[in-house]
Amino acid sequence: MALQKYPDLRVQESQPVFREIGNKLYIEIRCTVWRDKDDQLPCIAFCWEPFPGTTPYTRDSEQMNASTSALGRALGMMGFGIDTKMASKQEVLARQPAVEVKTETAKYDDGSPVPDPFTDEPQKTNVVQIRDPKAVASAKQVGMIRALARTKNIPAGVGVVKAVSEVIGRDLLVLEELTKGEASQIITAWKN
Repeated sequence: MALQKYPDLRVQESQPVFREIGNKLYIEIRCTVWRDKDDQLPCIAFCWEPFPGTTPYTRDSEQMNASTSALGRALGMMGFGIDTKMASKQEVLARQPAVEVKTETAKYDDGSPVPDPFTDEPQKTNVVQIRDPKAVASAKQVGMIRALARTKNIPAGVGVVKAVSEVIGRDLLVLEELTKGEASQIITAWKN
């Protein structure tokens, strides 16, 4: 969109700068966008990302996330991709549920700790359990099991429940008693 409107658009990203504010470290990126080579008032946007990242999705890609955010904000300020107003990072985070993040020492394949390149202390890595395998199977998983049972010519209803019970090694009354882990086990077994 931006290049269609401004074919000579130019983007310059600053070298990352580290900022320490109240015992917290941030990586700062400045992005400048010129509409053309003669643009006297380029759009300038900044982004600060916590360093190290606080989630498994931001850790080890803090600079790339900050770069993308800064460019997105600059283009947004120029009217691209924004219908009403731009949400601040705080507004976005306020809408997201908190995720408990656990850390453990990062280790090489041989079990020795990975040293932090700045401090030589053992590096920490985030550990997040994405799904609880003991939680109840989702409606989509149960639906997939029923669909796979049809492809295997397993009789609907009690026939499916019996076949599933045999695979997981415990008796079920209905498929909705399955855990997510068991449902995944059935789906994997029946897809092959």
